[in-house]
Amino acid sequence: RGVQTSPAESAIVTIPLRRADEVSVATVFRDLFEAGVFVNPVIPPAVTGAAGLIRLSLMADHDSAMLDEEAAESIYKVIADHDQG
Repeated sequence: RGVQTSPAESAIVTIPLRRADEVSVATVFRDLFEAGVFVNPVIPPAVTGAAGLIRLSLMADHDSAMLDEEAAESIYKVIADHDQG
């Protein structure tokens, strides 16, 4: 869907945010949670400065339909709604 993610191949996908202050990260986290997508907000001191991001952890029981259709669409919508893309 065009959402920027970290380039590392991993079961943990990090999504950097354009506005990465604590309030913006927390707001994106809340809206994703309410949309049914569990992510972890990452804010200082876990990252330096205003480099906040959200982190999505994939598990073996996540199937491709769940990721490609449901989660990806919700993430895209929330990121777009917050002008974070």
